[in-house]
Amino acid sequence: MEKSKSVLTCTRILYLFFIIACIANLLLSVYITVQKNHNDTVAVEECFLGDGGCYTVQTSIYAKTFGIANPYYGMGFFGIGILLFSLLLANSYRAFIPKLYLKEGLDIIQFFLIIGAVFSIWLLYVQFFILVTTCKYCLWVDAIMIVMVALFSVYKKKFVDEK
Repeated sequence: MEKSKSVLTCTRILYLFFIIACIANLLLSVYITVQKNHNDTVAVEECFLGDGGCYTVQTSIYAKTFGIANPYYGMGFFGIGILLFSLLLANSYRAFIPKLYLKEGLDIIQFFLIIGAVFSIWLLYVQFFILVTTCKYCLWVDAIMIVMVALFSVYKKKFVDEK
């Protein structure tokens, strides 16, 4: 029983971390979009680690995927993440999702987190090796995304797949 309580506590802490990480990335995505849409080049250019920084990154041909600005994907992805991890956190207090669906749901979440991490790695590659300039806000979004997928994969392997 004691191990079960510690696993439950760890699960709740991780879900809370994922909610906070999704909120942080959602806010960063909104901030990037607002700065870009208001043509605030002073605010956008302040975040560079190379020549041009965020302005160069956000106005490059890589700033859009399938014609949609990348921060919009972040807003949708992390908004859904907040909802899903909030549901998982609530479910950890009072189970309302059947265990069978919970495991399948966690598999789907892991799949989308992996897609998000691969996309983040691609965007990091673009910044460091193609554009040779970086946006510190984009770096934070990408770093948080990669940490999220790593933690979720470890959590799922240790506490969910093991059962």
